[in-house]
Amino acid sequence: MCDSNKSSMIKRCFLHVGFHKTATTSFQLTLQHNRKLLEQEEIFLPKFRGKKQKFSANHSGQIRDVFDEKAQHLWDGSGQSNPSTDKKQQTVYNHCQSLSRLLDQDHNILISGEGISTMPEQSLVRLKTKLEQHGFLIEPFALVRSPYAFITSALQQTIKNGKYNPLIGLIAGQGSASDKAFKIPSTSKSISTLNRIFGERMNYVPFKTATNHPGGPVLFLLQNVLRLKQTDQYQLINANESKSNVSIRLKNFLNQQHPHADQGKLRSLFKTISLQSKQTKFLLTEQEFEGIQNDFKKVKREMKRKLGKTFVEEKIAFSSEFSADETNQLLSQLSQKLYEFAIKA
Repeated sequence: MCDSNKSSMIKRCFLHVGFHKTATTSFQLTLQHNRKLLEQEEIFLPKFRGKKQKFSANHSGQIRDVFDEKAQHLWDGSGQSNPSTDKKQQTVYNHCQSLSRLLDQDHNILISGEGISTMPEQSLVRLKTKLEQHGFLIEPFALVRSPYAFITSALQQTIKNGKYNPLIGLIAGQGSASDKAFKIPSTSKSISTLNRIFGERMNYVPFKTATNHPGGPVLFLLQNVLRLKQTDQYQLINANESKSNVSIRLKNFLNQQHPHADQGKLRSLFKTISLQSKQTKFLLTEQEFEGIQNDFKKVKREMKRKLGKTFVEEKIAFSSEFSADETNQLLSQLSQKLYEFAIKA
């Protein structure tokens, strides 16, 4: 891992570690878009190069690579090793050099990546140690969804990404949580890891607190966590892409046989079908919830024990099951749209 001279000046590192589905993309794109304003307030972002050599707004991948155990033999010592001819190692080397330049400077920095919270514990320890060696006072923070809200959001995202989930059905009674491989999404393990590493400095904020802010979750973070003074000059970016109950259930139905990420023409297809249907939010049906209720109670108890009552208070709402006629209509629309897409291809 690359190394540099230790700075004698105490600087702050705002370390945004997640969690997933808490306006992270909107926050990251807002930071990236207002990079110059941030620098005027003495907060600098990493200059990691991503696709098409553009600066990455989400630093998860680069931080994971640089502090991964497999990368340590490349950069131990002075960090002046010759770049590898291997493309992946060359990329990691470049990220390492970019991070070194950032850490060497005497100003505050902000690293943001929801994937940081799921890094192996030893990788997080290396990150913490490196920041402290360079004189940074680490201010780690994360927005946390309540358990049920996180489950529905996480399921929605995995289905959009092309993964079939046995719990979610299209036809009444079709879903099943009996699959031993199925496990309800939870941030509990990540919270335990973060607590061990950062202790009382770890700042958790209920997502509903951020969303209740008059300016929304992004402005809440800018004002209350980063403590910025010029937020009225910032252009806020909204990357919310929440899908309807109809589109998620249809997508999961297709994923069972043909898993494919929700992008390109496929995204247009589901958007068209959703517009023709009821625009209700994706939630579990009461029957689906019953299938995971015992596990849900365990997750809720764990979160309450680790973070407190405020983080588990929520209203549990359900979506209605589709009737036989509604299901037939949805499948008919799907068949028609698939045919239209096929003849246009």
